[in-house]
Amino acid sequence: MMVQFFGTTCSPTICAYTLRKAAMDSGEHADIVMRQVINHFYVDNWLASFRSEAEAAQTVGVVARALERAGFKLAQWASSRPDALPAVSEESLSSVNMDLDSIPIERTLDPVAEPSARCCALLPRYSTRFLEPVTLRAKLIVQATWRLKLDWDDPLPIDIQEEWNAWLARCLESSPVIVSRCLIPDAPAFSTELHVFADASEAGYGTVAYLWVEVGNDIILSFVMAKSRVGPIKPTTIPRLELNAAVMATRLMNMIKDCLRLNFDRVMFHVDFTTALRWIRSTSYRFHTYVRNRIGEILESSVPEQWHYVRSTENPGDDCSRGLFASELHADHRFLRGPEFLWRHCSAWPSEPGSANEDVSPKDDEEIKYETWIGTAQLMTNRIDELVAKISRLERLVRITA
Repeated sequence: MMVQFFGTTCSPTICAYTLRKAAMDSGEHADIVMRQVINHFYVDNWLASFRSEAEAAQTVGVVARALERAGFKLAQWASSRPDALPAVSEESLSSVNMDLDSIPIERTLDPVAEPSARCCALLPRYSTRFLEPVTLRAKLIVQATWRLKLDWDDPLPIDIQEEWNAWLARCLESSPVIVSRCLIPDAPAFSTELHVFADASEAGYGTVAYLWVEVGNDIILSFVMAKSRVGPIKPTTIPRLELNAAVMATRLMNMIKDCLRLNFDRVMFHVDFTTALRWIRSTSYRFHTYVRNRIGEILESSVPEQWHYVRSTENPGDDCSRGLFASELHADHRFLRGPEFLWRHCSAWPSEPGSANEDVSPKDDEEIKYETWIGTAQLMTNRIDELVAKISRLERLVRITA
């Protein structure tokens, strides 16, 4: 086969094999090309970032030449810095242009990226990770139809129709949101930390992560990723939902560490619930299977010292668990900007209240195995001791025992 077909089941596999084979055959630059192919290619789309224009230009030249020698010529180039593409011909540059308030932008999968400003312009119909609070409200409306057990062609009840129309109208009223996509500054960072917030409610549960970078006396806080889920249809307790939010937070942390490949100086989890936090910090209690399994997964990727209590007013994870209308979300909203206290140095962060560390008796927590022993015991006694206890006269005692 001399031509790559798109749309068939085997197309992604063939494309991935072709790229890796070309990288392995690229000679002295095989390590550079292979690293880019494995880490930064999605099928035939290459999306990478670099510290400088010089590094970008060098890598672009090496990768482009290596793949072109194998017959895999890259095209539709776009960069936030034109100097990064000196070796790319004019006809190979991207011509895709989606007008957003007269700003030239380039679409990369779902986000709408603006090459000239290192940012992402978000529309309701595009990125879902940046808009988790908004999509959660839509998921809750869909879940309401599941509760009614409607068939696919049944008419929607009036109240659900009105709720959906209201959600859609708020989406149409919303303005584009510009979010910075440069997570790591060019200047050397003194400290790089990942902060993950989680929360749960009866509606759903979710988590959101931010990258905290200290550069000199400045703090740079960047939105990384968020995730949310609606609560189960079958009723469950809030502490169990909170525990699921904590599990989601650890999974999100692992995903971010795998994708960013950064050496974080510290990873912290922030929650505004106390029951599940006590479960995570517990060292002696035995829990029922549901709680025990989830605590086990949490502690596989974290330690209790990484988990901290934060007030609800300072927890952006609350937006993931309750949802927002699209018109409520803007660039300065705490969900995208991060909580206010993270913009300060750690010495000025709020301290954890003492109530978060209060212990609870196992009898008061239904998730803790509390075993009460009920049975009988036979007391073994000595016959001589019984006689001594009953008989006070020595002569009679001697006569009986003789």
